[in-house]
Amino acid sequence: MKKKWSHSLIFAVTVGLIVYICGIGLKNIFRYNSFHSEYESLKQTLLVETRTNQYYKRQLSQLNSPDFWELEAKTQLGYVKEGEVVYKIIPPDEKRK
Repeated sequence: MKKKWSHSLIFAVTVGLIVYICGIGLKNIFRYNSFHSEYESLKQTLLVETRTNQYYKRQLSQLNSPDFWELEAKTQLGYVKEGEVVYKIIPPDEKRK
């Protein structure tokens, strides 16, 4: 009788241990999945921010160019250099007005 009780106890402890280990494994799988999804989200954010940073670096490098400032003066202020000819193209819809 004692032997039967001993085998039952060992079996119960073994089953309990297996259930516990499986629980830990499942918990870690869910934890890994949440970390992985957060990683992918942050990776996409980093990619967008890197592209934005590159765009602003290009804009800053253009500020040192005299050609950039000349183009800005022409587009924003209507600047025309001496000897230049300016052609204004009017779309067909605006001719009727």
